[in-house]
Amino acid sequence: MNISVHSSVLVIGNGEAAQVVVETLSVHPVTWIKESARVVEVSGQRGNFRVKVVQRETGNVEWIDAGAIVLALEPKAGLDPGFPRTEWIQPIAKAKHWFSAGPQDYAFYLRDLDNEHTFSRALDQALRLRSQGAGVYVFYTNLKLGTLEHEESYQRCLHAGVKFWRVNNPLTIRTEEKGLRLGYYDPFLNLEFEQTVSTLFVGEIFTPSSELVRLQNKFKLKSSSIFNYPPGANRPGIFVIHEAVVSGVAVEEAAVAVAGEIAPLREGELSITDTFPIIDPERCSLCSTCSQVCPAGAVELDRNHSRVMLDPLACQACGICVSACPKGAVSFPLFNRALVYEHLRKNSKNKVLVFACQNSGAVALRKTTLPSKMAAKVELMIVPCACALDHSYLVEGWLHGAERLILATCPPGSCASHKEHRTGDIQRILQEMGAKPQLVHIIAVAANSPALWQQELNQVLRTYTNQEVS
Repeated sequence: MNISVHSSVLVIGNGEAAQVVVETLSVHPVTWIKESARVVEVSGQRGNFRVKVVQRETGNVEWIDAGAIVLALEPKAGLDPGFPRTEWIQPIAKAKHWFSAGPQDYAFYLRDLDNEHTFSRALDQALRLRSQGAGVYVFYTNLKLGTLEHEESYQRCLHAGVKFWRVNNPLTIRTEEKGLRLGYYDPFLNLEFEQTVSTLFVGEIFTPSSELVRLQNKFKLKSSSIFNYPPGANRPGIFVIHEAVVSGVAVEEAAVAVAGEIAPLREGELSITDTFPIIDPERCSLCSTCSQVCPAGAVELDRNHSRVMLDPLACQACGICVSACPKGAVSFPLFNRALVYEHLRKNSKNKVLVFACQNSGAVALRKTTLPSKMAAKVELMIVPCACALDHSYLVEGWLHGAERLILATCPPGSCASHKEHRTGDIQRILQEMGAKPQLVHIIAVAANSPALWQQELNQVLRTYTNQEVS
């Protein structure tokens, strides 16, 4: 089903991050809300948000329609209260303003609570100070070298003479007349040392501003969404970008990533299976299974426990509640058992059936060009969530002549369902019914990775027709 959507983007926030977002998303119509306005109500979902805004000075009310929303409000930053209050302890973010004047010594203190971008910034500034002739020490509890870029920065620092010390216990910090005296003792290694430095750079602790907390609740965002990087929130179509999780050019990279995510809105239509599920009160037994399995917290019983309510703003249309309901009371109006069965009976024979998630596999597949002969053999079924797909749909497809079954799902870690286990269950059920081994294939691919989809699809097709996707 195609639905009309808004191509516009609503940006909420002040400061450099908001400015970068507005400039990066300028190909869309952008509405920028600053301190002069206040969001008081929001409804809808990705592609069709409706936001009520009140002007603080005049009280005038404005309704804004937008396809996507970006929160770019800066959280509050501060040093850990456990550090002494002295000018010789500064945030790592300010290290770029320090310059070596002769043989000064500087230290960076990296702890587990600091994110990878703080680590990256610290290594860059440690190398810069060292290149100016300063003595530089990096004390760390867990050096986060999760990327090739971080590993290369670490190696450059080592070659330049930056000294790294791993500490399992907190440093002792004493203020002196012209600097800090850092001490450390490791009882397990019987290691003890002291070092005097002119400045100690430490990571900041970020807490959401009061307005960011208010909007977090208003938009039903999980707390982790505020400090996520990449900046995808737990609500489709809502993004959070600020300096707490990205730095420098990374803010621009984050904005570019958001631009890629919302690019389909510019066409004015989105192809989806349905906007959100519906609940049949006559079949519902109020068992609360749907509420328990919902990863977004979008389903709950009302106060009187008399009916189940679904919040469309919170709903991610993943379909997990649909497959989990023991009474079959939850369904997608345009993707229900009767309609799917009818389609499979007519279109499965001698086909490669592809059940593709509407948010990942289906998007990637549309960007892949199949040879005409092969395209005629592939039957695409766009589903709300491939991981929550009812087993019976695949069984029905096989019973009506499908020669291969493919599940095009999201990448690992991006879905609440355990697709490996579900696929194993499907394969076991089909084999018990007499199907050949390896009838079911799973392709986990992101929406922006059509090349990976094509590569994985080729592997399946080689075992089927000895024909590859060109």
